[in-house]
Amino acid sequence: MAHCARCGKFACLEELPAKVPTDCPMGEDATIYEESLAEYKKPEIRNIARNAAIVEAVGYGVWTRLEEIIEFAWRAGFKKLGFAFCLGLRKEGAKVEKILRKAGFEVESAACKTGGRPKELLGIKENEKVHPGQFEVDVQPHCPGKTPQQGKDRFSTSSWDCAWGMIRCFLGIRKRLLRCSP
Repeated sequence: MAHCARCGKFACLEELPAKVPTDCPMGEDATIYEESLAEYKKPEIRNIARNAAIVEAVGYGVWTRLEEIIEFAWRAGFKKLGFAFCLGLRKEGAKVEKILRKAGFEVESAACKTGGRPKELLGIKENEKVHPGQFEVDVQPHCPGKTPQQGKDRFSTSSWDCAWGMIRCFLGIRKRLLRCSP
């Protein structure tokens, strides 16, 4: 079982690691890394990986996440961008969409609660709601990620800040609870 979050060695950052920790995934099953390398032979994967590496080199510690995404999308040749966002961050989502449109992209977006399914479908009782006695919508973890579809000329990202957030690429909008930048 891998425990990268509590690793102190980070052998993955060494060119030729002499020794990896016992719970390092690099020492357990190297076939997953070989399979991963094979993916780079696919032109669309190579395009994404190459341009991500270039943007990292040029903008690391200089650009905001949003600037990185815009630069990456330009370099990778994407014309359409899609993102999912926490409904509690709808004002920020609207600003992000405006910025991306101004940068020349066609933009799609989906809120985390798209679909409007009541929490009762999960067996949630009134005393387990944020606001008992009121209609509350459950987060739809599968819908927003499928709504803005990724394709040949489009790229999807998520900017969720809630527990169900399935993050493909974190967009770095302020956190709701702490009111600060991540």
